[in-house]
Amino acid sequence: MSALIDNTNNTSSTTLSPNTSRLYRCYKVINTMLSKRGYAVNVDNINMTPTAFISKFGQDPDRSSMTIMVEKTDESGKKLMVFFPNDEKVGVKPIKQYTDFMTTSGAQNAIIVLRQGITTFAKQAVAELAATHTIEHFKEVRKTTKQHNKTQHNYTRP
Repeated sequence: MSALIDNTNNTSSTTLSPNTSRLYRCYKVINTMLSKRGYAVNVDNINMTPTAFISKFGQDPDRSSMTIMVEKTDESGKKLMVFFPNDEKVGVKPIKQYTDFMTTSGAQNAIIVLRQGITTFAKQAVAELAATHTIEHFKEVRKTTKQHNKTQHNYTRP
C-alpha cells in the first residue's frame, strides 16, 4: 500500500512541484481511504500517475477543482463529498457554501482537506450542522505524510 503515495514506483518521469506532489499524493490517499470505507471510487483515481494528475488538474492545481463525490456501494443514495479549499484557514463562509452544495447534490457527509486549519467559528458551524451533515476535516500535511498501510489512521478529526 505504501506504493500509493510513493512516486518512485511510477514509470512516469513527470516532475511535480512540491505543492503539486503533495496534492497528488493526498488525492490518491483520499481515494484509497474512500474505497476502504466502502465508497464506489474510480480505480483510475487510485492508480493515477503524476502525468495523469497533471492532465486532469494542471501543473499548479486549483484545489477547488479537485472536489470528489462518491456514493456508498452498499447503500443507495448515501453520498460523500471531499472538498479541497484554497483558503489557508477555512472559515464559516466556505463551510456554508459546502453544505449548500452538499444539500443540492444530495450528500449528507463530507471531508474537508485543509491546508492549515479551521477557524473557531467554522468549528462551531460544523458542530451546529451535525444534525443534518457530517463533516470531517483533515489537515493536508498530516494526511499525505502518514503511511497509508497502517491499520489505524491518525487523522485530525473534528
